[in-house]
Amino acid sequence: MRACRRGKTPGCRWTGRPSLERLPEVPSAAAGATAPARAYFVHASLDKIADPAAFAKVVYQWQVLGPVLSNLLAVTLPWVEILAGGLLIFGVWRKEAALVIALLLVVFLLARGLVLARGIDIENCGCTSLAKSEQAAPWPPAWTRASAGT
Repeated sequence: MRACRRGKTPGCRWTGRPSLERLPEVPSAAAGATAPARAYFVHASLDKIADPAAFAKVVYQWQVLGPVLSNLLAVTLPWVEILAGGLLIFGVWRKEAALVIALLLVVFLLARGLVLARGIDIENCGCTSLAKSEQAAPWPPAWTRASAGT
């Protein structure tokens, strides 16, 4: 099937939409470079799925949600992460999975900003590990304090 071009191809009716035959292919190098980013959400969800009670404590320490919603989020969020990450890895419903991950990141950043603005000390953000050794980044970052001369 040839692509119709407005006024250029005899016998074709212009539909106003470009032909799907001419869309560029994603180079395999670019697809390979994004594989770690796609796998991150699957990796991040494994520890949370294994111990939802510990993740619920981490979510509650953020003091953004009450205890009931913290528990609900601790049980459902890791499964959403693993599902969206898996869909991205396997290339199924890519746009939808990317939208879900983008929404998760926006909500995380908003919650993180709220927690920092309220001055709440977060022992562990719970992003990838539930171990207490994972410390939240200091605020403001060290490079801004060093450049300010403090």
